[in-house]
Amino acid sequence: MENKKTIINLVCIFLYAAATLSMIFFHEIWADEAQAWLVVRDLNFWGVISHVRTEGHPLLWYLILMPFAKTNCSVFVMQILNWLFATIAAGVFLWKSPFNKITNIIILLSSAFLYWYPVVARSYGLMILFLVLCAALYGKQKENPYLYTISIALLAQTHVIAFGVSAALAGVFFYKNIFCEKDKNTRNKYIFPFLITIFSLIFLVLYLNGSQNENFIVKGYNIKNNAVLLKGLYFDIVENIYGYKNWFYSIAAGLFWIFNAVFLFIKRKSLFFIYVLNFVYVLSVFVFIWGMMPQRTFLLLLVPLFCLFVLYKDLNTTNKIVVNTVLALTFLFTLPNSFEIIKKDIQHPYSDSKNIARYIQNNIPQNAVIVTNSPISTASILSYLPEDRWKIFYIPYNGYFTYYDWKKPVKSPYYPIAVDEILKQVPEVYILTAVYLSYKNIVPLYESDLKTIMHSEIFRIYKFERTKNGK
Repeated sequence: MENKKTIINLVCIFLYAAATLSMIFFHEIWADEAQAWLVVRDLNFWGVISHVRTEGHPLLWYLILMPFAKTNCSVFVMQILNWLFATIAAGVFLWKSPFNKITNIIILLSSAFLYWYPVVARSYGLMILFLVLCAALYGKQKENPYLYTISIALLAQTHVIAFGVSAALAGVFFYKNIFCEKDKNTRNKYIFPFLITIFSLIFLVLYLNGSQNENFIVKGYNIKNNAVLLKGLYFDIVENIYGYKNWFYSIAAGLFWIFNAVFLFIKRKSLFFIYVLNFVYVLSVFVFIWGMMPQRTFLLLLVPLFCLFVLYKDLNTTNKIVVNTVLALTFLFTLPNSFEIIKKDIQHPYSDSKNIARYIQNNIPQNAVIVTNSPISTASILSYLPEDRWKIFYIPYNGYFTYYDWKKPVKSPYYPIAVDEILKQVPEVYILTAVYLSYKNIVPLYESDLKTIMHSEIFRIYKFERTKNGK
């Protein structure tokens, strides 16, 4: 029986790995993915540490990428690394999950596991890996306290959105193993493991403290500016998880969250604490700090999944049937969006960055003057271009750039480009923009597929030349 289970798990994880790996070849990275790669490629170690705090992120993902970016690897390596972390997470989940096979398979087919974490290359692949490891080690924390607390500490360093659940796990560890422990020798055994989590959390707070005031976009995102949007907060959360904003999904999600709150409160208060603290923290981030996207919003499903994962072994048969049914249905409802977004990514460019980079390499001379009015979006293009061979100029900063510096505000992409001033210095200028232009002496060279998924990364290239009379 055990051999049969092993074979089924191996087949499932092989199919999962093959399916998600194949999707990477169809996925073009966009600016948010490219930014991390460009930062570690183009800054030295101390420069990375200084800059990343303005991104509002922990350092772990950047430090992992740095050796590969510094040795001139292709940006595709970043996609492979992220895929690897997410695939290991799926494997650990499948191997250690207490749920039945059907529930496990449905969870792995959800848009979180099948697309958002393995395919979109950001630090969320690391986040789901350490969350799954914490779930697998939770019941063994007394036997392996260091392994468990290191997993919590690393989870906190994956993304700021994971801080809430990391702090909750650290608090429960302290309460169970130190505060409630009567034996002094046993209690002392867990002090140093606990300090690992505390150091990680404190370091993150000190590192990111005040960083929201250094990022011009985040600085303008607050409850006063978004009070009207708060009315639609719940429906936006549902849309980020399920891909659709309607009453069916809204009711289904609400019933899932209510079920977990009541069930965990009755069965185990410590897990209820983890569930509630994560929920409140994630909502607070969305309201006060920064907006939502599926990878962040899915924590509102994955932390309840974590809690039920830990609780499952202590449930009776009836409760196990209920839990499997609730989880299977909740994650099953994400499948339509999962297959829809995969279909779109295969049929159309996610970003046109890769195609633009290929066009530039084949058609625009090295060291040519390329000007943009969309400096944030063009980071994705630069990640596909060889370092230092093509540079992009942004007029308001009077300089070239690769990664984007969040301390510097940008103008609207519709502002006029002072091409005439640049043409006084050079005979021709290439304009890389996301909008249509209608200047004199303009030659349109390239236009993205208008069905590109990220509308902010539909690009156009124009060429301006000095006329014969010098104008």
